[in-house]
This record gives sequence, C-alpha cells and structure tokens, in this order.
Amino acid sequence: MSIAIVLAAGEGSRLGGPKALAEAAGRPLVAWVADTCRRALVDEVIVVAGPEAEAVEAAVAALPESVEDEAAPVRVVRNERWSEGKTGSLQCGWRAVDGPVHALVFPVDHPAVRLVTLDVLLGVFGYAAATPEAVVPVIQEGEARRRGHPIVLQGRLKDEVLALGPDEPLNRFVREREVLEVPVDDDAVLLNVDTLADLQRAAERLPAC
Repeated sequence: MSIAIVLAAGEGSRLGGPKALAEAAGRPLVAWVADTCRRALVDEVIVVAGPEAEAVEAAVAALPESVEDEAAPVRVVRNERWSEGKTGSLQCGWRAVDGPVHALVFPVDHPAVRLVTLDVLLGVFGYAAATPEAVVPVIQEGEARRRGHPIVLQGRLKDEVLALGPDEPLNRFVREREVLEVPVDDDAVLLNVDTLADLQRAAERLPAC
C-alpha cells in the first residue's frame, strides 16, 4: 500500500500567507498537488494542514469529481503543532494511516510536478531488483545531479521517521538511508515556490482552470 502525504502546513511568510493557499493558474497550490496525487499510483492522499486549516479543507473539498474510476480518496488532517517543523507535519500525515505503508512525500510548494513523474517514482517499488529505502528524483545538469521533490519513503522507515524531532531536517535523515536516484524528465521537481516570481514560473507550467 502507498499513500501520498501533501505537506501543506507551512506559513509561507515570503508569499504573505500559507503556500498551500497561494493561487497559480486559477487554483490554490494545495488543489493542484492534491489533484495530481489522487490520480497517481497511491491508495489515499493525506493533506496535512497548519495555519488557515479550514481554508485548506475548503480548497480540497472543492476539487472537481474525478473522471477516473481509480482516483484515490483525499482527506485533510490538521497539524496543530505545525510551527515546530516540516518533519512534524510528515509525522502527522504518516500517523493518520495504520501500518508501514510507503509514503510519497510531496511538499505543496512543488505544484507543477507532472503525474507521470509520480508514477515513475512510485513504480520503482514494483520493479527495482532490491527495494530501496528512499526514491528521489534527480535532474542531470551537465555533470551535476540535483535532487528534487517529491520523494518516496519505504514503509519500513515509518517508525524511524516518527521518532525524529519535528524540526529535524528530513534531508539529513534521507542522506543516511539507502537512496535510489531516479532520473526524470521534469525539471519542475526543482521548482520550489518561495517567492512571487517562483509562483509565476509555476503558473506558466500549469493548465489554466
């Protein structure tokens, strides 16, 4: 079983409000990400909300009915301690599902990542010779390889992640794991929306609603 955990609890101070509610191409970022995730190879989508959680819930509730029979259900959980750190939001989302399920960890500030990219990352668990602990998308830039988001964490890591401090950097934890880097043809995995200029770049990659 696999789930998507959408990290949508950030304050977004540089955008003037929560990133989850920032609009691009006619939709809040959380709606773009949740909609992409529900069409991916996951069984459920968990959106973790922080400040203005009711508005995040409303944005998710307003998603149009999917025309795809196998679209995953989406639900919102609230992280009342969102200010303690992003890893705390991941923990909140993973706790919402029983068992050691694989987790697609998708920060809401990467809204332009394509569905095919998610399915490539999730599919690795089906065809890899040895199941890795983490799967990370990479973009080749000359001789350099840059890691992006979202990533997939093996279900057996759940207890270890839940034992981390809420403000402990997840990237440091991932670096210490067995990581499979997957080249993808989608540089949106590197497009992190932090500023209004980033938001505009993301909007240019999204279809208008």
